[in-house]
Amino acid sequence: MAGPLPKKSKINVRTFQPSWTEEWGFVFQKDRAVCTLCLENVVCRTSSVKRHFETKHKTTFKDEADKAESIKRAVSGYGKQANTLKAFATANNDSTEASYRIAHCIAKDGKPFTDVEYIKEAFLCSSEVLFNSLPNKETIKSRKKSNSSVSQIC
Repeated sequence: MAGPLPKKSKINVRTFQPSWTEEWGFVFQKDRAVCTLCLENVVCRTSSVKRHFETKHKTTFKDEADKAESIKRAVSGYGKQANTLKAFATANNDSTEASYRIAHCIAKDGKPFTDVEYIKEAFLCSSEVLFNSLPNKETIKSRKKSNSSVSQIC
């Protein structure tokens, strides 16, 4: 008697197809297909994507040219929205890192916040992160304030 048959390897039939973007306006997000027209998630299966489009958006368009134009506009708008969200999240991460650097300066020195040198050091530590995306970052960081102007701010 022969040994057990080897298991068949599963073929992943649920992979995103690039043609779905042009045909039905779907983009790939993590492990799901996302409709750029209504932002609903659908399982990555041709039948599911097609069914969603035909039930939700079939009557939305006048003709094929209008459909193609609307899908193209929705896909580009989705890309812009994703890029804007990424930029916003990065800005939040930078401000969080800057606040941690200032907290580190406070914990390291243990000085009151009215000490001028201490404020300069905290500003320079956080400026590396806050001004990272600016082209004139070094000019801003190298700008020296006199002790009297800093004490006026406090």
